Amino acid sequence: DDRSNHKRQNNIAVEREAPLPPLEKHNYRSDGLLDVNPNGPHPIFELIRNAEKTWDARLAKASKTLSEAVAEYQRRYARLPPRGFDI
Repeated sequence: DDRSNHKRQNNIAVEREAPLPPLEKHNYRSDGLLDVNPNGPHPIFELIRNAEKTWDARLAKASKTLSEAVAEYQRRYARLPPRGFDI
């Protein structure tokens, strides 16, 4: 009988589980720390995802060639890179 909260599988009544409510988001404070929402997913998944995005953005901006690295060194330190910089 489909009108009850049971379902028949192989002639055995199986209790249907109620769907889980959607998970809520965590809150990041202005100081960068995370206020964990107990109704959210485990925070490690969000922290890893955010760290990977930050790392990917940093890698995308990194020098790809020696001449780019030399130019960045000169921009930062207003001098030529030290001997052996290209090793």
